[in-house]
Amino acid sequence: MTDEMDIGGELGKVKFRPPHSLTAINDACSEYMEFVGQGHNKAKLGRCLAAVLGLAWSEKNPKHAPKYNVNSGEIVMYGGAMLEWLFKKGVTRSTIYAAGHILANELFLMLPKEEEVSQKAESFPDQEEAGSGDPED
Repeated sequence: MTDEMDIGGELGKVKFRPPHSLTAINDACSEYMEFVGQGHNKAKLGRCLAAVLGLAWSEKNPKHAPKYNVNSGEIVMYGGAMLEWLFKKGVTRSTIYAAGHILANELFLMLPKEEEVSQKAESFPDQEEAGSGDPED
């Protein structure tokens, strides 16, 4: 993942790190796919890209971005809070879009691939073998 970008405003160079939650990554990627290339609802796309910045925001930055409540599943609403916060820090719309697209593409690579999931599923024990929750665990 891109470690650092200059996003301007009073934030300048900021650090990024992979999000802690695969569910949060999935929320952002699902929403991102909804808007990219379809040419509609640019407002929600901006919120989604701002959310991506927030999900990847490092705790090492002196300014702390709003946190996403992964239990809510409201990635667009979180993106609105991030967008508001970034605008108040002087970050431009074009920078949010540019940085958000870069990080969103990197988030897609963090999700499990279809073949990885299939291989894991094949490694589960047969019904005759002890499984999760059995006394042999």
